[in-house]
This record gives sequence, structure tokens and C-alpha cells, in this order.
Amino acid sequence: MRITIRATCGQDVDDALGSELGLPPGSRLPDFDANSQTFDRLLEVSKTRSRCWFNPWMEFTRSELALCRLFQLECRGKVLQEKKGDYDLNVSRLRGLPFIDSGPGARIRLLDRIALKGAAVKPNEVAGACEWMAEFVVSREVGRIFEREGLTGFSLKAVFDKKTETNYKELFQLYSENIMPRALVDRTTPVHPDSGDPDDRRQLACLSYDFRDKPPSGDFFRTAEAWSSNDMPVWIGSARVRECFERHKLRGWAFRPVLELGTDLHTNYMQMWEGLFARVQASHPRHFF
Repeated sequence: MRITIRATCGQDVDDALGSELGLPPGSRLPDFDANSQTFDRLLEVSKTRSRCWFNPWMEFTRSELALCRLFQLECRGKVLQEKKGDYDLNVSRLRGLPFIDSGPGARIRLLDRIALKGAAVKPNEVAGACEWMAEFVVSREVGRIFEREGLTGFSLKAVFDKKTETNYKELFQLYSENIMPRALVDRTTPVHPDSGDPDDRRQLACLSYDFRDKPPSGDFFRTAEAWSSNDMPVWIGSARVRECFERHKLRGWAFRPVLELGTDLHTNYMQMWEGLFARVQASHPRHFF
């Protein structure tokens, strides 16, 4: 398990550390292993200089991934583009849907119809529906693979082409009404800085859950919280989804571990993050993630 950080700092910090690293003037700082001496040096150099914004992401070993029962599904491939008129249809549909409410900070809408002109995906591909929504479009073949493998918790919705006024025959929206329980709130799910609402949180790393060793049954889920934008949840898939995806050599998803309270993986994760937060705070109180 490793945290990698991309730091956006003031020019005074970039120049001071860049000089020590032998970088040409004006160069962007490299990405940092959060546990490296180079990142420690960045924290030291920045103490009397400008604040930094740290953009983190996590990497896990294959053995660590094998311990996980659930994964967050993230787009790592093609993102379909809305053409003229598509956005108006999609956002109107979304805003007209009722909220699914499971308490403060857990109010979502599930978009059940997507309009895209001239869209296409490859037979082995999962594509992002468009830039502003955490929805996926799959080929008919991918849908058939999921069905043949006996994966549960999903259905395939029609994708509408406004230009032809018909639904696509080979493209489908992946859809699920399976809702996860509430995620744990911890230091890696801080309050959104632009909101001030204590229930409006954002995700820095991995989502964690307290299942009491009873994870929800099924293979595809939506989160109870709007971790995406526009009141929309993100997708969760089981280890069976990941195994199927890799065995059939499908493309378009990355699998971010979902962690479970009480496991060694979750304990190590929290210790790593608590240590990182403490070091950053000690360096400069105005640094932020």
C-alpha cells in the first residue's frame, strides 16, 4: 500500500526544492511517495514558504487487492462526449428524478436514461457516459458477458440517440438500484471546503464500511452518498466483477479497493493516513488536500 502525491505549491516552494533536486528553473515538481525522504524534504522546505495543495492517490499490491471483497469502479478509458442538445436532455432527466434519501449526507439521484448522439464503444469496452456523470455505457457484448457470468445487481437501460430519435441497438447504460449502506466518515472523507456543510463530504482515498462481516449480497451497487457530482453516487463492484473483467480482457475500468473495518488492510490504511495528516499539519497549517 502506498500513497502517491502530486503537489501544487507556490513558485517559491517549487524553486527551493527544485534547486535541491537539480531541476531546471520553472520545472514542475515530480510526484512523491508520501513516505519518501523527498516528500519529507518538501514539507521541510515549505514550512516558511507558500502553502501547497496535495492531490493523493493510492496504489495497492496484488496480494492486498486479493483481500478485498468490493471495489469502487472508476473510468480509465473512453469517455463519450455529449453533442448539441444531449446535455439539456440528460440534466433535465436527472433533475426531474426523486431523491433517494438515507439520512444527512446520503441523498442521491439514480439517472435512468441517457441521451448521446453518435456514440460508439468497442465490443470489449466500458465507457464513461460523459464528463459530468459517474455513469457507464457498455456494449451489448459486455452486457452478455456479465449475464453469462451470473453477475447480479445490474440491468441494462436503453441509450437514446436524439439525432435518429431511436435507442441504440448495441449500446446500453449500466444501471443498478442496489444501494450500499452508509460509508464510514473518517479523515479521508473530509468536509468539502467550498460547502461548509458537515454532511457534504469528498473522497480523498478509499471508501470504508463497517459490515460486521456481513457485506451486502450481489455484485453491482451504488453508494448511498453522492461521492460524484450533481447528487450522483459512484459504482461499487464485487471481487467477482473484477475477476470477470480481467479474465475476459475487458477495458475501461480501474478497481479501487473498498476497505472493511476490522481488517488489517483497513487498520494499516488508517495508520498511514493519520501519520501523513500529522506530518503535513506540523509542516504548514495551511497545506491542504
